[in-house]
Amino acid sequence: MPTYMDTHIILGKNAVFIAEEYCDYITTHKNNNCKYLNYWINENKDNVFFLIEAPNKESIINLHHKVDGLDPKEIILLNPKISAALLNQIPEVETSIDLKPSEIKIFNQPDYKAFLVTSTLNSRLLQHKIGIHKAYKLLSLHDEVIFQQIHKYGGHEIESEDEGVIASFTSSCQALECANSIQKELGHIAGSINLRVGVHAGVPVSINNVQYDDIIKFARYLCNLGLKKQIVISSMVHELYTEYYDPKIMSDPDRIRWLFPCEGEFLELLMDTLTKNWRNPKLEINDFCKQMSISKSQLYRKCKSIIGTSLNTVLQDYRLSKSLEILNKTDSNISQTAFETGFTSPSYFAKCFQKKFGLQPTSFLKNSVAT
Repeated sequence: MPTYMDTHIILGKNAVFIAEEYCDYITTHKNNNCKYLNYWINENKDNVFFLIEAPNKESIINLHHKVDGLDPKEIILLNPKISAALLNQIPEVETSIDLKPSEIKIFNQPDYKAFLVTSTLNSRLLQHKIGIHKAYKLLSLHDEVIFQQIHKYGGHEIESEDEGVIASFTSSCQALECANSIQKELGHIAGSINLRVGVHAGVPVSINNVQYDDIIKFARYLCNLGLKKQIVISSMVHELYTEYYDPKIMSDPDRIRWLFPCEGEFLELLMDTLTKNWRNPKLEINDFCKQMSISKSQLYRKCKSIIGTSLNTVLQDYRLSKSLEILNKTDSNISQTAFETGFTSPSYFAKCFQKKFGLQPTSFLKNSVAT
């Protein structure tokens, strides 16, 4: 029988009260082909997450109407692997109560989270490319659509940056639907501003000590991996969505790309190594091989297949993107920026900058001052 996560909001009720109140409720569900397996409570946000076996969503809704008249906030059909992971976890117990005849225990746990990360072309570069007024108009429309769709799909923006947004959702499906809707609403504008989106998720218990900061970090990696107008999702989000929802959304690889678990592991290891060492001008491929415990041939092959380019290009592009952040500062200096980002000379830095962005660093600085 399928397993669902049934989410409720319970205002002003603590874990002990819930345990006593729902004891009979759980027994009732067992008599109606529905079986509660476990549940978690986040008292800080008044959320309860029930893990339940049921024939379908309608049976859960009908039973709620019979027992307490409440509608669930959300009912998510879980992948069997996620269900097994939830059941096999032994979280840190804050309150534990026997619910006869069940063996359910109550745990104070953080919410399930799916994170959507967006990025756009650097605003200074966009102004240089299409003009200040048009760039402002496109980016304003981008902001309007982004926040409108995040709220429409039940998300919450947790960080707004100059070239992107981070939003959280209680369902990976909500996050992906939101990302898809953003792309549709922006249409051709998404390509003009080089909009890219990454989506990754974590379950409401800590698996392998994965923290939400790590989930956001990996969503950023996915976002940066994408092409113009492309959504890149993790294997977990792909598996959850395609197994229980319309798989047609995945039919266009130019619009949505997903990674196999082994690809995600490689990407995370590569980017973690890169972010720790990119300032070092003596950084070489051998250093990556040593820190990642991988051969040169494997490193080259995986970079080409997953990222689509060589490691040298990945490193140079990363340094150049960091140079934009530094040059955006009012007290920035081109020579200092070149050395700070791992380039061996200001002239070589300027050459690479021109090739990548279509203008010299000096022109970028002038444009920055003008705006």
